[in-house]
Amino acid sequence: MARPVFKIDNQTAKRFLLNYATFYELPQWANDIIRGAKGQIKTGTNQVSSSAVFRLVQSLDVISTQTVAATLNRKRLAVDGGVYCQRMIEYYTSAARCASQGITHQSQKHSQQNENHQFTIPVYNLTNTDREYARRLAIAGSTDELQRFLNGSTSKAAA
Repeated sequence: MARPVFKIDNQTAKRFLLNYATFYELPQWANDIIRGAKGQIKTGTNQVSSSAVFRLVQSLDVISTQTVAATLNRKRLAVDGGVYCQRMIEYYTSAARCASQGITHQSQKHSQQNENHQFTIPVYNLTNTDREYARRLAIAGSTDELQRFLNGSTSKAAA
């Protein structure tokens, strides 16, 4: 009799990671979780990529060997016409499961801590161009200029 397919629900971690475009934009605690999940895997000579684990957790609703294989092999087929071996798929699946569970746990912990504090989050109606301009200001660390841009009513992104 075949073993049942082991799947984990990835909705919470996926929802959190969709706020970030790349692995390098993550908060330090999430970055540490993904790197730690990757570090748990002993692959010998082949390395599991932190960015690939981030992309898997960011894109999959359910993490299983089949969903990870489909995602990784689709890209590899397009790039060089090959596919990953079953063992490498299992390495990536294990790392993605570990990262997903860690991010889910920590994000729930952070949300419980924030339930005790009331705060207002302003909502800005920005165009895609304005949103990109604001993102670049935030990445550059120009918080004063970002605040002026968000509080101003005119679009400065075109300038």
